[in-house]
Amino acid sequence: MATTGTTGILTPAQESQLAVWLDDLVKLKGFWELIDGYIFKILITLLDDKGLDKLKVDLKAQLAKLVDAALAGQVDVAEQLATDILVGLVQIPGVDSTVEGLIFGAAIQLAVAAIISKLQVKTGKVFTLKVAEAKKAAAKAKKANRF
Repeated sequence: MATTGTTGILTPAQESQLAVWLDDLVKLKGFWELIDGYIFKILITLLDDKGLDKLKVDLKAQLAKLVDAALAGQVDVAEQLATDILVGLVQIPGVDSTVEGLIFGAAIQLAVAAIISKLQVKTGKVFTLKVAEAKKAAAKAKKANRF
């Protein structure tokens, strides 16, 4: 789990990394551009320490794993963890958990695609997800651990 043993789910390094990414993504003018990174860091820390810390311990642990995977660029793992969290939190009447997982998984994949598309337009850079390589590496790792 990514917790520091104090509050929230993010380590100070993860909070800083997220603040830097937001600072790089959001371009303001003049004085505001000089301080926006600090503002992002403060907001992320407050949200983590004051908001996320109030969640149940098991949910915090799941979210910490999700953050770790997302920051490591493990898109497939992060999508699956997010789907599992949603399936555990949201119950759709008359729909079993397998179908819920498919619905939430598709919604998360659409959200990831939309975010990547927006980032490509905003930054002018092409983003390539290495999902196929990640799946192959995961399959090899899984086979290597079989007895």
